[in-house]
Amino acid sequence: MEVGATNVGQRKPPIGLENLVSQEMSEQVMDELDERKKNRKKSSHVEASTASEIANRKNSIKSLKKDSDNRKSQKSKDNPYYEKELNFEDTVELTKIKWQKNAEGQVDIQPNIETPLMSSVDLKYEAREILRTKGHEIDILGQLPRLKQSFIQNYIQSKSANVFVSKYAAFKVGVIGQTLTMLGVSSEDLIQLKKKAHRQAINENVELMGETIYNQELMALVHGVGRKTKQSRQLLAETQQKLIGQMNALGKGHYWDEARLLEEKIKQLDIISEEFRRDHRALSYQYEFMIQEVSN
Repeated sequence: MEVGATNVGQRKPPIGLENLVSQEMSEQVMDELDERKKNRKKSSHVEASTASEIANRKNSIKSLKKDSDNRKSQKSKDNPYYEKELNFEDTVELTKIKWQKNAEGQVDIQPNIETPLMSSVDLKYEAREILRTKGHEIDILGQLPRLKQSFIQNYIQSKSANVFVSKYAAFKVGVIGQTLTMLGVSSEDLIQLKKKAHRQAINENVELMGETIYNQELMALVHGVGRKTKQSRQLLAETQQKLIGQMNALGKGHYWDEARLLEEKIKQLDIISEEFRRDHRALSYQYEFMIQEVSN
């Protein structure tokens, strides 16, 4: 009885339960193994596609470079003026410098006396290639007429009443004159150019003085002497004084005296009077022509 009681108290698991548990565990293990195999296949596939893509890119770059080289070679064949790229190697050689202290204790540069400071540049084939491909001809003699004209203009400006303009123009006269001398222009020719410039400056001064007096007299006749024309009259008076100072700088200090200014004034008044008479005749002709048309 005691043995029976003990057997009744202990419960045994149902038949086949252990087999079911082991079967479920084996299925889970198999599923995990299958998942790992799939992941490995997928990663290997991705690596293979990446490697193939890199290889394709390398091939495409090589093909593009090849096409570019072919186009350059074809361009050089088609265009006789095509300039190829030039590669030059710098062959400058410099000596070493030793930093030492002198007797006073200061750092001083003492070059090596055995190998003095020097530069050596290879000017064999590369220099000729540069001259053939990049050389330009400088024709200074072709600019000789322009330099002479510039010499005359700056000589005239050097006699200006403005101090800064005159100083700068005088400096340019010296530079251009030295350039003309280097180009073979003799000193006598330079003197002749200065005389020509001097005559032109005097003639220009006389013309400008006549225009200034003409504007002064015409303004006084048309607008009168009032507040509206005060600024314009002051500007013309300043211009007249500058022209007198320029004539003094040209070596004719007493050229524009009172008598000559009065003569120029009378001359300009005669011109203004003639212009008024010409306008009066033109208006009279138009008036008579219009009266005839109205009467007909």
